[in-house]
Amino acid sequence: MLYFASTSDLNTWRGSDRSFSVDYTGTGSTPAWDGEEFDLTSSTEDTVNTTSNYIMYMWSDLGLSDTDSDALAQAIVSAGNNATVLDIDNLG
Repeated sequence: MLYFASTSDLNTWRGSDRSFSVDYTGTGSTPAWDGEEFDLTSSTEDTVNTTSNYIMYMWSDLGLSDTDSDALAQAIVSAGNNATVLDIDNLG
């Protein structure tokens, strides 16, 4: 979920297609989602709320299976506080 300071900022965000990639930096086998590129476009938005100024994206709407979505969440949770297991690269 992305929150914005204003509806204007939210609309500016929505006016451009954006993408990012997720790179796994943890230990163990390389997950299926490692290095995947995900698009943040109007077609991948799950919920847009212009009253509270947020956009919600769901991993499944970004093309990740339920199994891989769960694995990604588990990788983040299992790392614990102040640990790094992901690099998220803004691709524009």
